[in-house]
Amino acid sequence: IMAGVALTGRLLWRKADIYCSLAASAIIILIKNTFLLFDIGFILSYGATLSLAVFGKPIMDRLPVHMPKGVKETLAGTMAAQLGVFPVIVYSFNTLSPVSILSNLLIVPMTGLITVLGAVTALLGNLFLPAGQLTGGIARLVIDAMLFITESISNLSWAELSIATPGLFIIILYYLVLLYVRAGYPRLPKDIGRSVLAGIMALCGILLIFMCIPDHSLKIYFADVGQGDCALIRTPEHTNIMIDGGGSINDEKGSYTGENIVVPLLYDLNMTEIDIMIATHGHADHIGGLRTVLEKIKVKRLVVADGPDPGMAELVEYAQSKGIPVDRVKEGALILQENGLILKALYPLEETWLMPQSAATSANEFSLVTRLDYGGFNALFTGDIGMETEKRIIKDGALLECDLLKVAHHGSKYSSDESFLSFADPKLAVISVGRNNYGHPGAEALSRLENQGATVYPTLERAGILVEVKKDENKMRITTVQ
Repeated sequence: IMAGVALTGRLLWRKADIYCSLAASAIIILIKNTFLLFDIGFILSYGATLSLAVFGKPIMDRLPVHMPKGVKETLAGTMAAQLGVFPVIVYSFNTLSPVSILSNLLIVPMTGLITVLGAVTALLGNLFLPAGQLTGGIARLVIDAMLFITESISNLSWAELSIATPGLFIIILYYLVLLYVRAGYPRLPKDIGRSVLAGIMALCGILLIFMCIPDHSLKIYFADVGQGDCALIRTPEHTNIMIDGGGSINDEKGSYTGENIVVPLLYDLNMTEIDIMIATHGHADHIGGLRTVLEKIKVKRLVVADGPDPGMAELVEYAQSKGIPVDRVKEGALILQENGLILKALYPLEETWLMPQSAATSANEFSLVTRLDYGGFNALFTGDIGMETEKRIIKDGALLECDLLKVAHHGSKYSSDESFLSFADPKLAVISVGRNNYGHPGAEALSRLENQGATVYPTLERAGILVEVKKDENKMRITTVQ
């Protein structure tokens, strides 16, 4: 379209202008489909082209004079395009490729050669087939070499860096600085230009200082992963804990939930590393998304229940293949202790004779139940246990009183027994649930929770639930995302 606009200008004896051509082509495309304005492909394509037009020549003029022209053009083009779309790439994909300039230096000349060889092959193939086959074979060799180079570079350990999602204000500030450096600074008197630039840098420094002020509150985020469980905890010491990772029965590998919900959410919450990953039991709606997290984010430790759970075997094996320590825990195991915060296991029980004895017992009844204590605040995470297991925990004498209860089994009517709720006496009850055919949350369970005086928050009605606790205040601040 841009080429067509430029050719039309020549026919009308008008000088071609890259900005007008770019704008005209974008308008033509958007007239056909306005929603493309929010399409990441459209944004990256036009953003990179505009950035190339704005910054390409200034960057090229500043590269060493003795550098070969082809290398200068490739370097300048790559750097200019990256300048314009860098925040968009980080915001959308949470990745940065430090090797992009190196790969472009090697690949761009090869793509030009492939284009020429392709055209020659098409021409010769119609005139003299053996000659066309020869040039086609050469083109194939160049393509194979290009694929080998790209694969080798992408396999480098530092080829892709994971970056937390930047805030919108940071992105706007980035583009304002970029605009000033390109358009404002060269046109202002030197003293004024330097003063304005110094002011901008000072503002950036102040913002960075405020961003780096430590937040010593406890944050617990319940993610909306549909009919599944996923809780993300950041301790006052900035230890990142993940309890389950969602998934679904129809998506046993959890690739959709992991790639499209859980991993992007972790980056949005600036959780680029997971210190402790807890998998309560081996059902797909709890651990389906964890495989993708293990693939894309650094996990330092996996904690699972010490009990019979065949559904957990694949996840444990994969974690071990990546060199991640796997801890199997029972009642009383200390999972984390730091500066007034304790996370420990309440179930499975240490006394095996109190545990279910039938081999046919659901993995739900072997769910890892954990308790978090911080100052005067307490939280229970109950996996998918049912009433019988709740009674076993009561009989064992575990301390259950809590401020926050992650309701068992998505609010099933077969969980949240009256006696269990009486011992726990939660102020806030979070039900991780999505659209389902199981009747979750059950009216009976909801009634028992309300009779106990708990405020109930189902994730089905919200995109997320954030609970914040400050040690000195000893009270919960609840924020929901609609």
